Amino acid sequence: MHNQLKPLFAMSFRLFNLLLVTWVIVGCSSLKKSTDSSSASSVDNISELNVALYPYLFEGYEKKSQSILTEMWKAKHPTVRLNFTDYNSYKTPPPANVDVFVMDALYLSSFAEKKWILPIDKASIKDKKDILPHSLAGCLYNGQYFGIPQFGCANILYYRKQDQDIRDSNTLEDLYRILGQANYQSQKPPKDTSLLIDLSSGTSNICWYLEAVMDQSGEYSTSPKLTSPDSLDKQSLENVKKLVAMGGQKQSRKWYPQRAEWFSDGDGRAYVGFTENMFQMKPTHLVDMSMKLIPSFNDSDVDLFFMDAAVINAQVGSSPRKIELAIDLMNLITSTAHMVRSCQNGDNAFYYMPARESIFQQLEQQYPKYSDMRKLIHSSIPKTFRLGKDAFEKINSDYKDQMEAKIFD
Repeated sequence: MHNQLKPLFAMSFRLFNLLLVTWVIVGCSSLKKSTDSSSASSVDNISELNVALYPYLFEGYEKKSQSILTEMWKAKHPTVRLNFTDYNSYKTPPPANVDVFVMDALYLSSFAEKKWILPIDKASIKDKKDILPHSLAGCLYNGQYFGIPQFGCANILYYRKQDQDIRDSNTLEDLYRILGQANYQSQKPPKDTSLLIDLSSGTSNICWYLEAVMDQSGEYSTSPKLTSPDSLDKQSLENVKKLVAMGGQKQSRKWYPQRAEWFSDGDGRAYVGFTENMFQMKPTHLVDMSMKLIPSFNDSDVDLFFMDAAVINAQVGSSPRKIELAIDLMNLITSTAHMVRSCQNGDNAFYYMPARESIFQQLEQQYPKYSDMRKLIHSSIPKTFRLGKDAFEKINSDYKDQMEAKIFD
């Protein structure tokens, strides 16, 4: 009897062991899945995004923009807080504590080449057809998009409507014949004489020279050569020196934020600034102002526009959810809804130049100068001002001081 039960007992024991092993494997597998799921959930549980807007904004605009973005973001992502912080992309690489920031496309090639910012899929850019083509093209590097345009910008020559001579000037030489060399010693020029211009930025002054070179050749480049200061093109350098002469050797190098206000009040005969500087002019005086792109350095003109784009810091991490939120924030910052509301300011807009047609269309209904701004773009062949992949490091070295010495000697 015992001998007959032995095979049956052995079979039952083997079956028990098999079930036990199966239970352990399935149990461990389930536990691993549960742990992995919990870990992924923890990684993608994003509670805030850190964002830095463009570093040089009017304080009133910046505060209004932050308030509007916070409101719009909270409506879409109530559990993810926006934390506004400061970062200046002209001066340093992006720090780890910034997820999304707005930068000048001048340095987009440098940042992309160094992998400081992430490429994004073209399909993730909302309402692409609404973006001005030259602005969108300004976000491309090696066939990939690295940002979404928010602002445009250009060197604008302001003059009074009755000044037909300046209106008809076509080249910088024409303008120099009209205005001549500044011969005053005070902070601001006498009424109806000389040029008000800010040449206090070393980076901007390098751009003036590069624009003169491109005008000289008639050829646009997204990577203009940063020539040794001892080997500069003589004619292009002389053309930039004419700007210095018209603005005053001493006065043009000073940072006077009141220049637009001075011109609005009647000082100077012409003023070079950006479109947003109209915010500093009295609305009652603004109606008597005309604007044009500053005349080219010669007849073979290249129409250069600066552009600021929202980008993603490459240090944002590998969480798909966080990257998805960052792209959503880029689209919100550059959206028509945000830009229209943030630029509106009673009877005097902030006059930032949009990168979207729909923003122009809405704002020009309330502020006619937006129609004039739009004409500047559509009456030209606009190109986004870009520098090459090595420009960030070179300009943030002693190269800037060496160029300043050549321009102002």
